[in-house]
Amino acid sequence: MKENIKTEILETSRQLFNKHGFASVPMRKIASECNISVGNLTYHYPHKLDILCALMEDIQPKLEVCDIHSLTSLISYLRQMIEGIKKNAFFFTISDMQRINEECFEINAETIKKLHQNLITSLNNLLEDGILQVQNADNIFEDIVSFWMLSHITWTNEDYQKSVYKQTNLYQFLLQHLTLLSPYMTQSGKDEYKKLKEKLQNESV
Repeated sequence: MKENIKTEILETSRQLFNKHGFASVPMRKIASECNISVGNLTYHYPHKLDILCALMEDIQPKLEVCDIHSLTSLISYLRQMIEGIKKNAFFFTISDMQRINEECFEINAETIKKLHQNLITSLNNLLEDGILQVQNADNIFEDIVSFWMLSHITWTNEDYQKSVYKQTNLYQFLLQHLTLLSPYMTQSGKDEYKKLKEKLQNESV
């Protein structure tokens, strides 16, 4: 048996789910693509839902929210988050998740809720550190994060990637996040934003 069989099962499952949708991929298809028996597959992951739960660990950025105290660290967090969403695009097709069963939908909802709240916390960190200054911050941050979350799903969508409207690369997309924050930046925030903007623009070339 291969030493990294569990890793192979997860990566193979991820590719199949992204291509065909979670509901359309049976366990026997995963086993076949991994060149193992169904019995071997279910030894490691008894149910397809167990594979889903294991894959969800990749969604959360590795950077801890408590470490976000600058626009640079915020961008690092956003980048990890976007890459996680793109890597597991199937999971963010909410209609697909809801059709499977209630447990899948709840896992989906909790994951999105956690990502959303982490971004709210990150912006509040920047507010406390004097990077942002916002009146009625709760409402404004909620609107900004909701817009970010929706844009992430759209930007990582495969059909959108092929669209004539797909004009931005990852660095430009990240810069657009900061553009939404720019009206609320303090002078120190604006100074960092200027440097970070130049860096992202150079990396986008």
